[in-house]
Amino acid sequence: MATPVVAAVAADAAAGVAGVARLETGVVGLIGSAVHQTRQRLAGTTPADVDGVRVRVEPGAAGAPVNPADPADPEDAVGAGDAEDREDVVDVEVDIALDGFDQAAAVTSAVRRAVRDRVAAATGIRLRSVCVTVLDVSVDDAVAGGRA
Repeated sequence: MATPVVAAVAADAAAGVAGVARLETGVVGLIGSAVHQTRQRLAGTTPADVDGVRVRVEPGAAGAPVNPADPADPEDAVGAGDAEDREDVVDVEVDIALDGFDQAAAVTSAVRRAVRDRVAAATGIRLRSVCVTVLDVSVDDAVAGGRA
């Protein structure tokens, strides 16, 4: 699984949610983003905009669901089989800035749903978790727009 693909899909999904002013990059994200972009440029490819998104993958984590051929077969049940039979467990973290117009709880819930659904549709990967952190509220944007 290519984590940059998951990150790019998640970033696009989050940025498209009403109430999100932009994706934010914290200190850890700045370092990771610089390294990612440098690697992509050295490889001669255009890096996707994944600032503000981090993807963690635990290969074949214990207790991860497997792809059951027959759900009634106990050998195909969740957690059954060898570690190499288990799916990777994927967590996504998204850092956002709000536009100041909408409630933070509603926007973060919408971001979680959008990321989960878009990643599943685009890659077939079921995310274990989507953590959304609000790092900024763009009050200036709200005042300029006349809604604050």
